[in-house]
Amino acid sequence: MFGFFETGFQAFYWGNGLMLLIGVALIYLGITKKMEPLLLVPIGFGILLVNLPLGCLMDYELEITNTTGLPSKVITIQSDAGDRFGEDDIILQLDSGEVLAPVHGQIKEIMVSPGQEVAPGEILAVMITTA
Repeated sequence: MFGFFETGFQAFYWGNGLMLLIGVALIYLGITKKMEPLLLVPIGFGILLVNLPLGCLMDYELEITNTTGLPSKVITIQSDAGDRFGEDDIILQLDSGEVLAPVHGQIKEIMVSPGQEVAPGEILAVMITTA
């Protein structure tokens, strides 16, 4: 059955709602108040399209690998599956260095556990990020 969490509303945040209101306001000003309609209507329509909850169609997965170049042991895991993080936030602590997030996103799955040996280039985690 098609449930609520199978839709795009799971990725809908307050910022999306605010931007939808701004888009509607720009379209309103452009059409009814005749304030630069050739400028405000396309901008407002673009804001609406970008912020609609489309079921994470614009998301993509990125594999986080051991980039230290050395076989390493996982010391600590700084974030759990489902955690959101920013660019350059620490995801894992290895004995040969830290594994940083390359972009903003969310952890989908962590493939290692503390104390596990990881080879160079081995996949440590999978993250979801938006384009």
